Amino acid sequence: MSYGSYYASAAAWAWNATWPLGVDKFAWGILGALASGVLTALIVRKLKGNWRPGLIGGIAGTVGGAALVVMGVFVFNFVRYPVIHEAELQSRPHTLGSNATFVIFDALRAANLQVPGGWNIIFTKHSEESSQILSNLTTILQRALGEREVHFPEWPANSVNLDAPPFPEPSGQPGITIHGSNALAHALVSALGGCFSTKITKMTVDGLEQLYGQNLVWIDIGKGSPWHSDLACSG
Repeated sequence: MSYGSYYASAAAWAWNATWPLGVDKFAWGILGALASGVLTALIVRKLKGNWRPGLIGGIAGTVGGAALVVMGVFVFNFVRYPVIHEAELQSRPHTLGSNATFVIFDALRAANLQVPGGWNIIFTKHSEESSQILSNLTTILQRALGEREVHFPEWPANSVNLDAPPFPEPSGQPGITIHGSNALAHALVSALGGCFSTKITKMTVDGLEQLYGQNLVWIDIGKGSPWHSDLACSG
């Protein structure tokens, strides 16, 4: 997340949180503003000798006191935003944030990866925790390469097609392993490397490229967390 978008989010969150905190939980602030207005009216009346300046001064005191309460609560919320924001990120599933999504998308688009017949991309995962990552990457690839230029076949069923390779056993490697030696495989390592622990190998499984051709990439999401850190690329 860029500094501009981060501080914009902090200001929006602080403003949204100002009213319930300032009015519901800090109702004394409103009473304090009214008391300030009455006190200002009395002081001005005593000094000036008539009610008109006192009334104007009272209104100014009421508005000014309320404004100070609102601004004080806003600043309080703005300062504590990083702590609240990080706690919210840690309490929800780790997913790609919008900024990281666009960075990956732009990197893949800029790589000029069009090939005749399109790409075949096979995903394998070894835990249900990887389902959201798989869904995110599928969407990014469809948008970056074009829905007609990318296909997501399932791992071939070895029990039906005896020429198909069996489903691979988990490698035990954490992170994302990209199998392939073509332009898309290398572009993915570069694009995903900022968020995930990413590795590449030209080794696939015997028989896989015979089924799907050379424009094939196999993306394996291993066991454990593939992220560089707990909050990498989120928010």
